[in-house]
Amino acid sequence: AREAGSRYDCRPRNTRTCLIAQSGDCQVQGSNLRHVPWGQTLERISLITSSRAIRSLAAIGAIGAITVGAAACGSSSSSSTASSTPEPASTAAAAKTTAATAAVTTVPVTLGTPTEFTLDLGTSTIPAGKVTFNVTNGGKMVHEFVVLKTTTPGADLKVTNGKADETGNIGETGDMAAGSTKTLTLNLKAGHYVVLCNLPGHYQGGMWKNVTVS
Repeated sequence: AREAGSRYDCRPRNTRTCLIAQSGDCQVQGSNLRHVPWGQTLERISLITSSRAIRSLAAIGAIGAITVGAAACGSSSSSSTASSTPEPASTAAAAKTTAATAAVTTVPVTLGTPTEFTLDLGTSTIPAGKVTFNVTNGGKMVHEFVVLKTTTPGADLKVTNGKADETGNIGETGDMAAGSTKTLTLNLKAGHYVVLCNLPGHYQGGMWKNVTVS
């Protein structure tokens, strides 16, 4: 219903809602329409809007707090993980290299002294692993140093043309002039070895030794 010249403009609605007209609005009470002045309507709309805005801000604040808390937990976890970082691989590798270097066995070898067909290495037992032979020719003739891995005793090597059979040869210095020094490094496994000078006639002259590696 519309009242001519009034400040209200009300229209019946099945849904019982209030319609805001140019000059006023209506409220539903029971089944009847009640006129409400325009100023009161604006005040009520403002209160409703403010209440909804406050609730929205509160919800946003709660979400923000949860997000910040989760980020803080993630940061703490990362810090804890970083503090338990293992030792760099380079440091571990350096330690292993040092240990390997310390495990090398050095064996001095003398050829040609005190007699020309003497071979002396000062020991008949050597630990398995990396071994460095420091060979010195103290004689007046050319000599050499040969290492054989063999089950045959040193005195029983087969001789051909004045030279012993070199089956099992794992390394040698080659010819060494009188007064010279050479180094021979080998990785020796456990077993029986024969070391000798195998220039023609030198083995037969007694330049050999049996060696046990264990």
